[in-house]
Amino acid sequence: MTDDEKKRFFELAQKDAERYQAEVAAYGGEDVLKRKKRAKKDPNAPKRALSAFFFFSNEKRQEVSGEHPEWKVGQIAQELGIRWKALSDDERAVYEKKAQEDKERYAEEMRVYRNEKAVEHVMQSQNSASVTTTATAGQSQMVMLQQQPQQCQPGTQLPMQILEEHVSTASAQQQQCGPTQQHG
Repeated sequence: MTDDEKKRFFELAQKDAERYQAEVAAYGGEDVLKRKKRAKKDPNAPKRALSAFFFFSNEKRQEVSGEHPEWKVGQIAQELGIRWKALSDDERAVYEKKAQEDKERYAEEMRVYRNEKAVEHVMQSQNSASVTTTATAGQSQMVMLQQQPQQCQPGTQLPMQILEEHVSTASAQQQQCGPTQQHG
């Protein structure tokens, strides 16, 4: 192939590359690299409740691996599944009772955990902003809080109780200090 023939193909390749670059720039689709990342797990969050099958598996895994030491994890799991399906309703009820108790434990721990998080959030907002808005006669007013936030043990008060106290304290201070500037 002569240099003139090569030059013709080279120019075609350059035009095609420019066209491709323009198409890529105009493409408005989802960027694979900009996907939303999964939220990090809180290490202080309560451990999730186990199912009845997991209680059964945890109890019988050593037995199955002792009977078949050459088996891999997947084979042991398959055998546990077969044994779980073969259980009678009475035998299964024991594990289901454990699962129900664990579910109740998890629900209680989550209730306490959420209350602690809510208290932490309220305290943090009091410390950082020290400003709240209250509605009076259809208008919102800014009220400056002068007192230090109360320190309480996590879980001792529900978040709504803390917020009610916070609003009542702000209202009392507003009455003592007189009217404040209105924004709006």
